[in-house]
Amino acid sequence: MSTNARILPRLLLPLILLVPSGNALAAQFRFNDLPHFSGVSVRTDWCGEEVALKITALEDASIFVPPDGEYLQTMVVGKSRAVMGMICPRVKKITISGWYKGELHYAGSASEKNNWGLVGIYSAP
Repeated sequence: MSTNARILPRLLLPLILLVPSGNALAAQFRFNDLPHFSGVSVRTDWCGEEVALKITALEDASIFVPPDGEYLQTMVVGKSRAVMGMICPRVKKITISGWYKGELHYAGSASEKNNWGLVGIYSAP
């Protein structure tokens, strides 16, 4: 199976979980990279210029190290942007909070203004 054939269903899953309601999306934006993390928008009316995402590490907090690392850039920012761009092209900034076992481990953001480069702080408890 080609890489695109494996990635496409993972990118399209959030499309199935969102239900349009008038001009706004009535459900949370959800995405994941199992078994590493699950992600969800903080608000149900998430489609706007700035979107806040809550990422929950499922195995350990190492996905948040380093705070601007390739994994977060590719799998969190890249993946969420790819799907959000199809559903809500107004998004200009993504803020991310990273959690593990109920504790905040990460805070960061990426924006169109900064060419979607991730800027983050690792805040180990």
